[in-house]
Order: sequence, then C-alpha cells, then structure tokens
Amino acid sequence: MKRKQIFLAYLSETPNFLSIFLYPIFLISISPVLFDISNELNINLNSLNLVLSFLIIGNITGQLTSSLFNIKFRRFVIIITSYILLIPITLLLIFIMKLYLFYILYFFSGYMLGVIWIQANALLLESDIENKNRLINIALIFFPIGAILAPLSNVLISNFGLNWRYLYVITVLLIVITLITYLLIKRKSNSNNKINNVKTEFKGIFINKNYNKIFIVSVLTLFFYGITEAVIYTWSPTFFRMDKALTAQFASLTISIFWLAVTIGRILIGIVLCRIKPYIIAFWLTIISLLSLFFMIFISKGYIIFLAIFFVGLGYSGIFSLVFSTASLIYEKAKDILETILFVTTSLGASLAPYLTGLTLKLNIKYSVSIALVFMFLVSLLLILNIINYKKFVKNQNIC
Repeated sequence: MKRKQIFLAYLSETPNFLSIFLYPIFLISISPVLFDISNELNINLNSLNLVLSFLIIGNITGQLTSSLFNIKFRRFVIIITSYILLIPITLLLIFIMKLYLFYILYFFSGYMLGVIWIQANALLLESDIENKNRLINIALIFFPIGAILAPLSNVLISNFGLNWRYLYVITVLLIVITLITYLLIKRKSNSNNKINNVKTEFKGIFINKNYNKIFIVSVLTLFFYGITEAVIYTWSPTFFRMDKALTAQFASLTISIFWLAVTIGRILIGIVLCRIKPYIIAFWLTIISLLSLFFMIFISKGYIIFLAIFFVGLGYSGIFSLVFSTASLIYEKAKDILETILFVTTSLGASLAPYLTGLTLKLNIKYSVSIALVFMFLVSLLLILNIINYKKFVKNQNIC
C-alpha cells in the first residue's frame, strides 16, 4: 500500500515534470532548421542563431522575477497564466517574417518558461514527497528526455514533407497537454504559497552562518558546472568535426548519446540515493566525468570517442540535481528564492561558455574543449569542501 501511495505521489507531479520537459523543446528543436529558415526568409544565419540567445536571456529574466509574482498570486495561478500567455506567443512564431520579431517572441517565450520553471520546481520542493533529492533527480530526467526528443519533431516534419513552421504547431500541442494536466491534477491544490514580504523573506533566510558557507560553495559549484556542461552540448560537436574528423551526422550523434547517458544516469542515481549521501555521489560522478573527458579530448579512435561521451553523460547526470536539491533544502524557508539563485547561477555559467571556448580556440582546438575538464576539476574540489562542511555543520542529515 505504501508503495502504491508513493507511486501516486510521484504521478501527481507529472505537470511539473512536463514543465521541465518543455524548455529543451524550445531550446533545441529550432537548431536543425535554422538553415531552412535562413533560406526561406533571407535572413543571415549568424543573426538568426541569436534567437537562442534571446530565449536564454528571457529565461534568466523570467527566473529572476518569478518569485515577485508570489507576492499576490499562488504558484498554480502563475503557472496557468504563463501557459495561457505562452500559447499565442508560440502561435505567432508560425506567421512572422522578420528577424526582430523572432528575437522579441523568443525572448518572451523564454521569459514565460523561466517563470514556469521556478514555480514548477518550487512546487516539487513543497510537495509531500519526503525524499526531495530523489524527486528533483527524477524531475530533471525530463530535461534530457526533452533534449533527445526535440530533434525528432524535425524528423517527423521532414517525413511528412511539411514546412518548418509546423514545429510550433507541435510545440503548442505540448503546451496545451501540459496546461490540461495542471488543470486536472493540480487545480484542487490548497497550498497557500504566496510571499507577503519579499524583503523580509529574503533577510530571514541567511541567518545560519554555517549553512551560508555551504550555500555559497554550492552556488560556486553550479556556476562552474554550468560552464562545463554548456561546453559539451554547445561546442563538442564542432570540436569532434574539427579535431576528430567526424562527419556532421556522427558529431550530432554524440550529443544524443550524451543526453541519453544523462537520462540513464539520473535513473540509476534515483535508485541509490537512499543508500549514499548526495554530495558523495556527486563527487564520484565528477571523477567519472574527469576520466571520460580526458579520453574524449585526447583519444582519436572513433569507438573510444563514443564510449567516452557516454561516460561523460553518466558523470554529468546527477551533479546538478544533487547539488541543487541539497542546497535548496538546507534552509527551511523561501525555497523559491533559493532555487532562483541556484538556477540563475547555473545559467550565467552556461552563458559564459561560448565566450571562453571562442577565446581559447585562438590558442588550440583542444584547449577550447579542455575548459570542460578544468571547470569540472574545480567542481570536484568544491564538492570535497562541501562534504567536509556537511559533516561539520549538518547533523543527522535525512537523505530519504
């Protein structure tokens, strides 16, 4: 009976899982058709590629301002309103012809998704499920699933001989499905999660100096992790083509392998979380990542490359989810503010990755992707520091 109740509790979080699933759909599905859009609308490809930058900037802005809406509204109301606004914004993308309209609409799409992201993750942290580390880990499985499935929408459209604009029709259908799940499953939620005074709420969080040390180290950990992960999913395919002489198809396949391994890794982590403390798991994942990155960068044999990128994905699979959930749960209040800090910090790190790869590319192609190795090493050092901090400052930590 207890197992059935636990299963139903996780099943009730499906709307929040789908909210996490939607962001990579927006982020990744357009990439394979940028060339087609450029040709049809006669827009410079380099300029068109910036739509993803506007999406990410909008997403960061949405995450930063999401908590402000909680002053007046419940999370359920904020999420439902955001999805209702996102539907016409996405539909407008079907009809636009000008580059600046792409920029504007992708910014607002990112903004709505950023607002939803914070609210959905806050609902997860406030759920009745006791093992929050496992819950967040399972929830974040839906990001790589979205990343894996997003390109398939392009395959579906190509097989039916449809225009790239139908991508947005598929996206709208996914938004509507997610909206319906919230209305059916979360509508009767009676939790009152408004914030009466943001300033007072913020001041009331950081009153334990020892916990503050853990949280600051966690923030730095996720900032460095954001850099190293972004190097993999934004730059490694180009690195494989330039340094390893892989074809475009095989270079693209490496990213699919990476996200598949991330998904498998998060499932496995969910199984062992009750047996091993989160930061211990995260540290050993960095060791796997470091070894795999070394082989990925410096070995040129084809099968070694694919095997290495798979183990890189396994290593990366749980670091973010474990550090995020543990750090956001260390304080008793204002979890939405804490998660906003952690998510935005990771996004800022990711936004720095293209600049760093471009800078080091001038020196050597291997240096450009070795950034991931360097920052993963820093992540491992910070995790060791927080393992020590937890043993010293956090007594009787409940990991289940």
